[in-house]
Amino acid sequence: MAQSPQLDVIDTIYEAWRRQDAETVLAQLHDGVEFVYALGQRPVVGTERVRRLLAHLAANQRDVAWRWVHRAQDGDVVFVEAIDDYINAAGHHVRTPFVTVYEFEGTKIRRWREYFDTRGLELVEAGEPISEWIEPLVAPERGR
Repeated sequence: MAQSPQLDVIDTIYEAWRRQDAETVLAQLHDGVEFVYALGQRPVVGTERVRRLLAHLAANQRDVAWRWVHRAQDGDVVFVEAIDDYINAAGHHVRTPFVTVYEFEGTKIRRWREYFDTRGLELVEAGEPISEWIEPLVAPERGR
């Protein structure tokens, strides 16, 4: 069974970000994209602002092994459970689960929302160990 064009876009984004290829990620976005990187933060609107955000994120990430675990699609909306997995600028191995909701207009992402534990991310970014209850959610064998 063939997958949808929207899921192809998600695959393209994940493959591109593993290479930190921001231009390929940006090519998947509607010009007026609204990106909520973390709840509580003001949306980043437009591809130029998203470009700056991606540059900021890329400066703190190397050896990216970003991967998705589950995906579901309801019309033009795709839900993804995934795992951030990278080495940060301080040399800490960061692994954290997150959920993303992508809203499409055709094959371009119009709205992109990230849902994750910001405090948990801050702790592992600072070198704290991953909580024992989070470890199974980010295990290396989970995800594609």
